[in-house]
Amino acid sequence: MVSKKILGVAIAAAMFSGSAFAVTNIDTTAASAYPAEKYAKETILSSDKTTVSGVDYYTITSGADADLDVSAPISKAMVTNDVAYVRVSLSKGIFKADPSWTLANTTGAIQQGGNGFSYVIFKVTATGAVTQTATPVIGITSLGLTTSLDPVSVTFSAHETFTGASTSKDAWYTKTSAAELVSVVSGLKQSFAAGTATADVEQAFKKFTNTTTPVGKIDLTVDTSTVNRVGVTTTLADIASAAAVKITGDFTLTAANTYTLNAAADCSGASTNLTVDTSKTFATSTFATVTARPYFCIVSDGSKVIPESSYSATVTYTAVTNAVWAPAVFSGKVGDVVRNGTTIQVPYITTFEGYTQRLVLVNRGAADVTYAVTFTPETGVTAAAGAKATGTLKANSTTIIPSVDLVTLTGASRTAATVAIVSAQANIDAATTIVNAGDKSTDTVKLK
Repeated sequence: MVSKKILGVAIAAAMFSGSAFAVTNIDTTAASAYPAEKYAKETILSSDKTTVSGVDYYTITSGADADLDVSAPISKAMVTNDVAYVRVSLSKGIFKADPSWTLANTTGAIQQGGNGFSYVIFKVTATGAVTQTATPVIGITSLGLTTSLDPVSVTFSAHETFTGASTSKDAWYTKTSAAELVSVVSGLKQSFAAGTATADVEQAFKKFTNTTTPVGKIDLTVDTSTVNRVGVTTTLADIASAAAVKITGDFTLTAANTYTLNAAADCSGASTNLTVDTSKTFATSTFATVTARPYFCIVSDGSKVIPESSYSATVTYTAVTNAVWAPAVFSGKVGDVVRNGTTIQVPYITTFEGYTQRLVLVNRGAADVTYAVTFTPETGVTAAAGAKATGTLKANSTTIIPSVDLVTLTGASRTAATVAIVSAQANIDAATTIVNAGDKSTDTVKLK
């Protein structure tokens, strides 16, 4: 049955030509015009689902920041009492409210379709002169999207007769939008800015070269080019009620407030402490809101050696109540902790009286450089740095250091060590030699 709902009235063109509302003129192929509106997928709720003619749809509505109105030129001059029929058809969507017609010197009455249909036909009657380039506005306040959230495009056509409009034939003008009128995308705009924090060799790797440099940044923000289900610019609260952050890497540098997520780029802002697990391979934090502190910072008090490590993060969100689509888990590399200079691992140093062990360090560079040796003893063993645990390697020279001058061991006579040298790796060679006091045999191990 034909429905005769008079929805349009004659309105002066000046009343809408300067409107603040966004109107998509589909008579353009400009890529910048499409999609006209992007809705955030995560804001759609289960309560938005309706069934029309046995098919499920999710309802979205237009707001001040997400006007769904479309326009196209009528492409034919009209005089008073002329009648035309305009059809507006949607691909993969339906109208969830009757659209309206606005064009100066015309009235528009819905003859067929509208609410609950994928098309609408207006009977347009001229109440005065209408130019060929006059552009009506089809006011759309609500749409039903398919449950697969297919993008919606629109076709505008003008016909002499109702029969032509109802059969989509004999149009004097037809225009299909160059791309989507509406699309549904993620409302999250996330990224990782993987940085590098450098542990300073001159501080025996116990401090960073710049204590205010974060390891990296976890940028958890909203895509403000999207709108929520009711057409208002999307906020993080529309998408999630909490965010859990898990960062994996070496977390053995444990102390109060060592690992934090900070609000400031120099690590000096408000912070949230990460909780380190017992294996010290990852740390976590859950935020009551999704306005997360983005900077991953490591704070060293200078008492322990800072380990080299690569760090990765995973962010898992708690969706808002009744959300149909939960925010996707987001993961990636968040940064690295590295050491400057040259680092040499010495897996075995002994002060056993039956052996004479020496550490051999060669500086092939043209400048003197400093070195520092730290120790990793077995459980129950104490290693006290000796007089030669720190020092200077002369330019173009070889330095030989007896193990007894490097360390004093209590509880055992062996340990592992790390040698840090303020020099480019290409300039340094290292080895250990052990002489058996009994048979005078020698064992040399090249370390680098």
